[in-house]
Amino acid sequence: DPYVVTSLLAESTLLWEPTLEAEALAAQKLALKV
Repeated sequence: DPYVVTSLLAESTLLWEPTLEAEALAAQKLALKV
């Protein structure tokens, strides 16, 4: 069912986006410290 796949992708994207943003911020802070 394409709808189920789309909803699963949307959920995984919502779950991963904040994590990726947090990692990017952490990387920027580390770069600034160095």
